[in-house]
Amino acid sequence: SYPWLLRGGILESLGRFDEARELYREVMTRFPKLSGPHIIFAAISALKGKTQEGVSVLEDYLARAPKDVQAHGLLGYL
Repeated sequence: SYPWLLRGGILESLGRFDEARELYREVMTRFPKLSGPHIIFAAISALKGKTQEGVSVLEDYLARAPKDVQAHGLLGYL
């Protein structure tokens, strides 16, 4: 998962947020227990005006990982 997350970070730093979102979506599918892709996807979604999609992803993730403080924090912020 690390190479995909690194690539996503590079895409973000280049301002290629739509590509980064799609990459994180793929990582979430392949590694559903990882919090990072879900959190970053939700944050980018909000940045791109797709807040409800980010909220939905976080709610789905938190149903499986209810103790993830970082995900709860972002959900509260969105």
